[in-house]
Amino acid sequence: MKASSPQSDAPELPGARIQALFVLFAGFLLQWLPLLFARGVNAWFSGAPAAWTYTSAAVIVLASLGLITGRWMVLQRTGNAVRWLQVVALLGAVVSLPVLPRSDLVIVAPSNATWELLRLLLLGVGPASFALGLFLGLRLIGPSAGDEGRALVIGALVAQLLFLLVLDPGLTTAEIDAAFSWSLLVFALAAGAWLLLVRSSRGVNVEPRGGEQPEGAMTAVLQVALGGVAVALFLVVTPRPMRETVSVPQLWILPTLVCWVAGAAAVLRPGLRRPSVIATLQIVSSGALVLALFTGLQLRFGVLMTLLLVGLGTGIIACLGAVAFMATADRSGRWIHRVLIGAVLGAVVATYVAQRAATDYTEFQVTVLLAAGLTLVTLGCGARRRILVGIGALGVGGLGVILIFGIHARTINITGRVRTFFGATSAMRVNTGKDPYLLMISGDTPRAAQFMLTEAQFEPTLQHSRGTGIGVLFRSLPKGNYRRVGIIGIGNGDLVAYAHPTDVFRFYEFDPGVSRMADRQFGFLPQANFDWDLVPGDPRRVLESAPAERFDVLIVDALTGGSLPAHLLTREAFQVWRKHLEVDGVIAINLTNRRFDLLPVIWRQAIELGLQIVPASTTDNPAAGTAAADWVLLTNNSDLLRKGGFRVPDAKMIEQARQFPLWTDEDSRPLSVVR
Repeated sequence: MKASSPQSDAPELPGARIQALFVLFAGFLLQWLPLLFARGVNAWFSGAPAAWTYTSAAVIVLASLGLITGRWMVLQRTGNAVRWLQVVALLGAVVSLPVLPRSDLVIVAPSNATWELLRLLLLGVGPASFALGLFLGLRLIGPSAGDEGRALVIGALVAQLLFLLVLDPGLTTAEIDAAFSWSLLVFALAAGAWLLLVRSSRGVNVEPRGGEQPEGAMTAVLQVALGGVAVALFLVVTPRPMRETVSVPQLWILPTLVCWVAGAAAVLRPGLRRPSVIATLQIVSSGALVLALFTGLQLRFGVLMTLLLVGLGTGIIACLGAVAFMATADRSGRWIHRVLIGAVLGAVVATYVAQRAATDYTEFQVTVLLAAGLTLVTLGCGARRRILVGIGALGVGGLGVILIFGIHARTINITGRVRTFFGATSAMRVNTGKDPYLLMISGDTPRAAQFMLTEAQFEPTLQHSRGTGIGVLFRSLPKGNYRRVGIIGIGNGDLVAYAHPTDVFRFYEFDPGVSRMADRQFGFLPQANFDWDLVPGDPRRVLESAPAERFDVLIVDALTGGSLPAHLLTREAFQVWRKHLEVDGVIAINLTNRRFDLLPVIWRQAIELGLQIVPASTTDNPAAGTAAADWVLLTNNSDLLRKGGFRVPDAKMIEQARQFPLWTDEDSRPLSVVR
């Protein structure tokens, strides 16, 4: 086969601007997909950041495979056949309409949430992602590929900004799903009609120029590896603010915007391919991400997000800039294939493999170290001054020591750890002289504890101790009266310390890892001698379909960790809680959270339900094993409030609370209550 000459063999591409517009819209839809799907299924999986991670990874994998397939096919076929292949690809995208499944097909918090979400992805996002990727792969080649590549980037950025500023605030998930379906259908029909109307063109085969030297295996391997690391950086950095703060669409879109801008800049701007610039950006990236790793919980939310976004953006520019640095003389486009293959591998490893290979989130540290190491190797291959390479090697070695120390610090004194789709839960032995205790940690947040000394082993501790609001509540309740208690969030099970032998306690927990740790590492539940049981699955969905339980006390204790399950705080959720409460029952909510001030949210819901609200806050008392805790009680049982000595807010305070917006399933703003 002869090498095609751009001057003589390139096809005439009529309506280049219109074709670039189609590419722009395809990029728009392709980026809209993960935003829409993650927004739609997030509540079904209890706000787990993994829902976004898996969705992003699936779109990256399937779209990359489509791009690779399209670019390979266009090199093997003539222009007329390519047009028909594009029409077939567009029809394939329509197969997945609508993208979101019906709510009755979704299993909330199933026993294997990973496989359930993957099934939904393959049935919904999958066909459209692959088909749009195939269409773009068939289009992004030839004389206009540069313009269409820029159109693709612009379309992706427009999709994110439109979703962030207009669609997500203004439309329900169902309306966004319908808008996507109609947009994709119109796009497929319009683009297909245009492609069928254009004149036949000659082949568009593009091969390397005869004078180019073949590349070495090292270059190919580095291009694959750097492409994979760039994708892995995106997938391991993006969930971190959600895991430590809240799962909301804004926190998906901002890192995605940074990722697209940084990637496009690295490939399109020659100034960012200079070794000195690449090395500087990689140093900034590593420093920012390591700082966020070690000080994330101590930083304000805005500072943490800034560090993560700076680290993500500079890291991606460094990785893809290194690829572009190696591909300067490559006019065949082979490096694009390698980056796409790396993207597939990086997405699979950073999501599915990492969750099974590591009980903690060590993929974050590993990815940061790999990015720095691979960038150094890339720049070292063409370096003239070896002393600079030596200095860089020392820097990467130092970074490795710091990250390994961080991993060690997170494993020392750990007696057990389990990682599930919903997060990592650990049990850590803490020695404090005469009072050693076992601490339960959800992600990076302490959640519950148990004293190890025999005389205090079954005393409730921290936010559940007898001096906190929940302790005062149980002292105020009548004893031996066959009390029915529902508890949303099992923790380590220490609330059973308040039980009377005639009581009935029912726990609701969506994360099987937390239940497993409570049963295997802590002694409260295994040695409880009264009637208790555990109901797995998302508490709200379970209670929505259950008959009225008539609880005397319903405790909501699932808000103290990192990612905020906002769907447990909406008007619809409180209607479910009220349904299962006795007339004079109490809803007790643990609002202790270092990131959020949730009192206004609960207060507004109490007003909506016509219940009195009683805040009960306590301070730290290490000697008694008590941590600062913010509990709030919702009830109309005036006798109980009087017996417990609770202070009821006055009318002025209630009127102020009434001004706070009511959270609903369609309109909740967690970022508005970030401390």
